[in-house]
Amino acid sequence: MSSKSSKQRLTRREFLLAGAATTVGLVAIACAPPASAPAAGGNAAPAAGTAKVAKNDFEAKYEEIGQEWAGVTLRLPIGQTGHWGVNEVAAQRFTELTGIKTIWENNPYEQVYDKTFLDLSSQSGTYDVLDLNFAWFGQFIATNGLLKLQSYVDNPKFPAVDLKKFVPATLETYAKWEGELYGLPWLGDAMIFPYNQAQYKTAGLDPDKPPASWDDVYNFGKTLTKDNQYGFALMGGRQIQAMCTYAAIFFGLAHKGFYDDAGNPQFDSDEGRQAMEIIAVKLPEISPPSAVSWDIVQASESVAQGVCAMEIQWPGILGGLLDAKSSKVIGQMGFAKPPGGTPLGGHGIGVSNYSKNKDAAYLLANYLVSPEIQREYVSKGYAITLTELFEDPEIQKINPYLKTMGEAMAIGLSWPRTEESNEVFDIMVKHINGAITKQEKPDESVSAMNKEIFDLRKQRGFIK
Repeated sequence: MSSKSSKQRLTRREFLLAGAATTVGLVAIACAPPASAPAAGGNAAPAAGTAKVAKNDFEAKYEEIGQEWAGVTLRLPIGQTGHWGVNEVAAQRFTELTGIKTIWENNPYEQVYDKTFLDLSSQSGTYDVLDLNFAWFGQFIATNGLLKLQSYVDNPKFPAVDLKKFVPATLETYAKWEGELYGLPWLGDAMIFPYNQAQYKTAGLDPDKPPASWDDVYNFGKTLTKDNQYGFALMGGRQIQAMCTYAAIFFGLAHKGFYDDAGNPQFDSDEGRQAMEIIAVKLPEISPPSAVSWDIVQASESVAQGVCAMEIQWPGILGGLLDAKSSKVIGQMGFAKPPGGTPLGGHGIGVSNYSKNKDAAYLLANYLVSPEIQREYVSKGYAITLTELFEDPEIQKINPYLKTMGEAMAIGLSWPRTEESNEVFDIMVKHINGAITKQEKPDESVSAMNKEIFDLRKQRGFIK
């Protein structure tokens, strides 16, 4: 790193630490609520010296090494719903094997960033294991709060982790910063495109041909919109999913990221304006009127109830489409990559640099990303990150969108990971929703959004 870039980082770090009390983490990029996530609380640990409980060689490795830290308690902050519930269940067996207790502190997801950042910036070490939402990477790096993990991966004392087996995009995006390993790919995610093949057929559309472009989405949607049925489920409310939807459209049209090589935002462009026209004008025409205030849950439920025929959505919440007790579209859905491109969501799992139990914390992270755990819990909503699992025919039988999810993850474009990203997302949400609700004209919205982001990034030293 040059001396100039080191100076810029120090300035951003000082700013972040000074503003820790008021920083708000907005991003809930991936959401995967299992039907029954357990309540927070410490898992009971076996007393030291109890009989071995491992059922196979995989468990025996963790049982053997974990006893060194039996009685230690690990704490981690997580969202109230999501993939974390599945991991919390998996951690109960980890506790039985190792005697290492875990406390999964459930919070509204918008509070997870705040709590984690404040803990890292104060160096208090309250949390041991971290949800490494990759959009937060820069903020956490600025606190020197993430433990480097390569030495742990290389240490034969711990169960082996083959980094080459993870989907490459997840390893680079969820786990690395400037070439250093600070996490392990934990919860994979990329937006996909569910569509109702039965409704396509009834409307005279080919059920085996999903939209190839956003113009197709609009035109198919007009054909599908009739009476109380709508073509699309827009997540149009003033919340993060509106930004996710806009980003998906922008990525699909522009095939480029948020910023150019000089750090300038690229939304005030033909593709950026076209994306705003699609999300603010075209998609509302083929969505229910109330969709201008919808978040992720309302949109997903509308498709599960057969009210809307198409959506762009995070796979984690799509379990409702397969729930025989509540879904009205069982056996009707097809799944495709979004037209042209897709955002990569998801999370790594990291260890606090200020934890007093770093070794035990790494062991838990190692356990939760292992092929054995991913395979065991994929049917319950685990967001897998290993290439071999996406390619496994037996895994693909578990639900109909896993293969598509793997394909989307492989080509997904990531969000920016620099320190100001949460504020950038705030700006985007404000203007995207303003255009959707007709408070701003689409062209004006794009220009204002681009300028605010430019001004913010220039002020923070990200634009030369």
